[in-house]
This record gives sequence, structure tokens and C-alpha cells, in this order.
Amino acid sequence: MHSGKQNAAEQVSYKVDNNEFIIYAIPGQTQKWKKDSTIPLVEVVESFDIFDSSSGGNSGIKSRPSKGVLMSAFNTDKDVDIVTQILKNGQVKGAVNLKNNYEK
Repeated sequence: MHSGKQNAAEQVSYKVDNNEFIIYAIPGQTQKWKKDSTIPLVEVVESFDIFDSSSGGNSGIKSRPSKGVLMSAFNTDKDVDIVTQILKNGQVKGAVNLKNNYEK
């Protein structure tokens, strides 16, 4: 997780087929990165953890997808490449409190 002291994060969501993949970004950084992708990812995302929502919504239960699911959806299982694709093609779905929602 990002070393900042804040608990809030942007939830960035990207749908591939019937799967919705989610990452958490530092508030305001997703849009800045979309305008300037030279900003290092470590300054944009809270972590390189990738989640999927088994209920298909941004308030559903989140789990970590298997490498096979990631490979099928993104043609890679490298977290940096997947996070980049989610940031590039996904949408900010609002703010969440990481203290309550972040899984380790």
C-alpha cells in the first residue's frame, strides 16, 4: 500500500467479458496519469493488488483473481501491465475507505 497516511482511495474498475477488475488509486491521480502517463505508477496507485468483484458491482465482495483468470482477461499475469491496462481503460467508481476495504 502507498505510504501516505490517508485511508481514502479511488476505486478504478475495468470490465473484461463478465469480470470486473478493481484497483485502488490515490485520489485524483488516475485522471492526472491518464493525461500524463509518464507519472510513475507508484505515485498513482495505492498498491499493485488486483481484485475482482464476484457480484459484478463496485460494492460487491472483492477477491483476488487467479493467475489463469488474469492471463485470460489481460494476456498477462504481470501486475504492472494489468494495473496499467486498468488505469488506461477503466473508470473511477468513487472513493472507498481502505481501512475498511483493503485486503492483505
